[in-house]
Amino acid sequence: MRADFTRRFRKHGLTNVTIRQLVNKFNRIGSVKDEERSGSPSVREDTVQRIQEAIERSPLASTRRLSLEFDGPQSTLRKSLHFSFYTCVSCSSPAYN
Repeated sequence: MRADFTRRFRKHGLTNVTIRQLVNKFNRIGSVKDEERSGSPSVREDTVQRIQEAIERSPLASTRRLSLEFDGPQSTLRKSLHFSFYTCVSCSSPAYN
């Protein structure tokens, strides 16, 4: 099976160890999706809300200006924008449904 994959896609297939881990994971939880991680989210919900409000007030502002407006670091703003963009594209964009 791995040789067929390599021949067809010209890429190396999964290793035996990876396949065994996926089978064990499927047997354990019934899926091979990533499990929910513990701990707090990288960006808190109230911070995301404040960032969204800042963007609504100034939709053309730079990330630097927006970070000053919501009084937080640019890295948090970028994480929030990254999360919001991919959530929007994967869940609610008509072009991707």
